[in-house]
Amino acid sequence: MINEQSEQLLGAWVTDTFDRSSIERFGQVQMVFEPNGKLTYIIIGNETNKIMLLSFRVEGDSLVTNQDLLRVKIEHVLH
Repeated sequence: MINEQSEQLLGAWVTDTFDRSSIERFGQVQMVFEPNGKLTYIIIGNETNKIMLLSFRVEGDSLVTNQDLLRVKIEHVLH
């Protein structure tokens, strides 16, 4: 079950094409946050896309993602 803060992220998000620093740093990216706590992270390539299946939650001001198969926990500070 996700918390109220996590609900604000639900839906599809894409990299702002006018944000050159984000495009240079992360590439063209789409993230799809689902109500069940799953996150699909897609790096959009010229010929193929790379897809990562993650789980997510918000703890305070941090977005915490886990790559379930590798048991890796990553925290990102939300701005």
